[in-house]
Amino acid sequence: MPDFPNVIEGNITQGVLQDRETFTGIIVDGGQTVDLELDDGSQTGSGLTVTLTHSSGNLTKITDSSGDYAFDLGNLSSYSNGDSFTITCTTITETSELQERAHKAAKAMKVIEVDKRGDEYTLEYPRPVNVKNYVVLTDPDISGYARLDRITESRATINQHHYEIHNGNSFTTCKVFTVPAGTKVNVGIITPDTAKLAHFFFSVISDNVVTVNFYEADDYSGGTALSKFNRYRDNSNTSGLTITHTDTNQGGGIGTLIWTFSGGANKAVTFSDSVRFEFILARNKSYLLEAVGSNGNIVTMVLDWYETTNKN
Repeated sequence: MPDFPNVIEGNITQGVLQDRETFTGIIVDGGQTVDLELDDGSQTGSGLTVTLTHSSGNLTKITDSSGDYAFDLGNLSSYSNGDSFTITCTTITETSELQERAHKAAKAMKVIEVDKRGDEYTLEYPRPVNVKNYVVLTDPDISGYARLDRITESRATINQHHYEIHNGNSFTTCKVFTVPAGTKVNVGIITPDTAKLAHFFFSVISDNVVTVNFYEADDYSGGTALSKFNRYRDNSNTSGLTITHTDTNQGGGIGTLIWTFSGGANKAVTFSDSVRFEFILARNKSYLLEAVGSNGNIVTMVLDWYETTNKN
């Protein structure tokens, strides 16, 4: 060890951003000055920890209010002129450093989630999330949660017609006729020229043999209006269809027969709530539902439909 002590001193300045500075030098006689500038050095680096690293050990100082520090190398267990030393000062916290490392690691190894078909999940096609017994819906046209069955964890669903009832888009009307033998009764339907389309179902019930015909583009009109009811009774939506009964031929004929069926006594001739028996009625078109009785039938016509706009 030299006969007289050496002092390494200096001044630290810092900026707004976190930074780390390191100086490596060689011990010489008479002491040295080592100033460190962190970030842009625009502020006094007071209260910062400065570390001197030497092969015989480390020394630590806290800068004073002016940012100054000083190391007396005599506090080392041993040292010699020509020895290497390092001065280090940092304003980077341990948490910030860990976050920086994690950020760099994440960028280095990016994991892309895909569905069973290999399609990547994106903002437009987000990943479904299961929350207890619910699944978060990702369709932008639907909000809320879909219920899952507690035993099988399959989605609990309802059919489209039932769904439209809940949305206030489903309507109904009915008419009871007494039909003398060989005579006909009818209900006329006119669709509006709008974007909404009517998905149509019907039932015809008779206490005697009856034939039911369904015509399109007829020229029947002049009947009595039937009241239409929203099946969601607390919903104010109204139907765009015009529905009448006992229409008469205005000279253009009965139109095109698109469905017919004959049933026995006390039987229902029906289009049930099924995709096999659903008509999506054309826009701005007339339809006629006709029943031909055999012997003083009591005939009930029940009409159900919902109105929606195509998504595509």
